[in-house]
Amino acid sequence: MDTIHRHFPYDTHAYTGIRKHHMGLRTTVLIIVMVSMAAYADIREIIVHPMTTVKDWQAGGTRVHLNLGKSGVAASKEQTRGDQPSSLKLSCDFTESERAYSSAYYVGPPIPGECSEISFWMYGNSSKRWMKLALEDSRGRWYEKYIGTVDWDGWKELRIPVGDGRAWKALVRLGEKQTPMAHPVTLREIAFLRQKDAPPLDNYYFSEMKAVSDISDIDHVDALIATGRAANLFYADEKAQISLTLSNTTPLAVSGSLAVSVTDFFDHETNVFILPVVLASGRSIAYTIPVPGLPIGSHRITAALSSLSRTRRWYGVIAVNGRLPETPPDEHAKFGVMLNVDRLPESMMATSLALSRDGRLKWTRIIMDWADINPSPGKWYWEPVQKEKGAAGSAMVFSRASLRVPHAARLNPDSAVTISFFAKGAVSNAGSQLIISKFGSAERKIYGWNERFGLGIPV
Repeated sequence: MDTIHRHFPYDTHAYTGIRKHHMGLRTTVLIIVMVSMAAYADIREIIVHPMTTVKDWQAGGTRVHLNLGKSGVAASKEQTRGDQPSSLKLSCDFTESERAYSSAYYVGPPIPGECSEISFWMYGNSSKRWMKLALEDSRGRWYEKYIGTVDWDGWKELRIPVGDGRAWKALVRLGEKQTPMAHPVTLREIAFLRQKDAPPLDNYYFSEMKAVSDISDIDHVDALIATGRAANLFYADEKAQISLTLSNTTPLAVSGSLAVSVTDFFDHETNVFILPVVLASGRSIAYTIPVPGLPIGSHRITAALSSLSRTRRWYGVIAVNGRLPETPPDEHAKFGVMLNVDRLPESMMATSLALSRDGRLKWTRIIMDWADINPSPGKWYWEPVQKEKGAAGSAMVFSRASLRVPHAARLNPDSAVTISFFAKGAVSNAGSQLIISKFGSAERKIYGWNERFGLGIPV
């Protein structure tokens, strides 16, 4: 697919009203609208996923002790429908009393067009468990709907209306405004809830997820909004630059006008420019949008492609932070974070530490396995922490492998070390227990014993 690169003309005076506000949190919406002169619509039923493989599916649910127990998804021949070679099997594990639900979680693409109905076949087992579905719209907002209990045996087709989403419950974050459901949508989760009289382990089977959708030409046009920055993070002393690429996969050319406007936290909209656009079939156009002078806070990017009867929107979010200077370690600091830095991929490490610094965090906790703390009876890796040269900075050495610690003064274990672990008792009311903690400098070692739920476990 050929790509054309263009740079937007930019009117800095259009931002005058926004750049006056640099104190406090602001949210800005960058709206990009392209009006299409050619449009057609076609209401039809499409296959969203055959549900014969685990591609784009994974297990979900309440994690207990950081895991889902025996819950999982798999392609199965145990129950098949018609001439289907297999079905998608969801195994639910409710043996842990803390697990509230178990689910099949979909990570595939959205349903094109404006979806009026979602359907799939399910093999029931009369477990009487409540079923709940979750949708994600194009804004990234989630909606949920309870669709009844599993009160049948064998295969049954379930058809669930979507439409404008009024029959779905919007899961609104703190401070967010209630907004109509924005298509295209994605069915994210098929969940089953804990039920007192249901068996602790049970299985469900699914086949052929479909959707009835009103699909027009612009629903086959895609947009990519990118910043080229890790976590889309910018600082207030630099100018943000956003890349927008429109790709036309329809058999027809799309022509119209591309309008760019900016809306701040208080819904004050400022028009930046209007630009004529012709996007031929199989072609892409890439634009570079300079966005200077944004205040500290979260900023929402919206790209909207409009025809005579339809608007298609894409969204992105950027963050603007203020820079803070490096500060020395402080063993008396009380503000820290539970951050498993040993589990972060290397590509996320620098951004994670930068965000921690900008948030004035002074320490982080690292999870270790018990075998690393007490590898054999009477042997403890406590005095002192053994280190070797790591990929960046120092690495803490244990019996099985080295725990890589990124180079950062506030993570240097010479200043303070806390070692804690979780264990589970053998009695019925046992939960996760934080048993022993050690913290303090070399001159001031403190060992602590913590009990939760009134249960102490000797080590």
